[in-house]
Amino acid sequence: INDRTVRPPVRDWGKVIAGSFFFILRPTAERVSPGYLAWAINQPPVQRQLDDAAHGSHIKLIPKKLFEAVEIDLPPLAVQETIVKVSVLAERERRLTALIQFKRAELVRIASLAAARQG
Repeated sequence: INDRTVRPPVRDWGKVIAGSFFFILRPTAERVSPGYLAWAINQPPVQRQLDDAAHGSHIKLIPKKLFEAVEIDLPPLAVQETIVKVSVLAERERRLTALIQFKRAELVRIASLAAARQG
């Protein structure tokens, strides 16, 4: 993940076909940031709404009408972009912290093995 808003690499959406399990969202750029929309949809309150609306035994499906009825808070664009930036940075911090923990454990393991060999 980088410091920029994560966006799909596809630019010409006219050539994209969504299967029956997918919805293509085309946010109005003057009202909502695509990154913010993705962030908002993935937050627990919206996920709970979607879980409640989902049906199916093996693959959960959400009817389009119910997806369209989901409401999200829509702050000004500047606030949306700030939320996205903070979210991206928090995820980067989480990954770096996990990497530090992994490297620290690896260092302890290697040092312990070296100490065991030396007796």
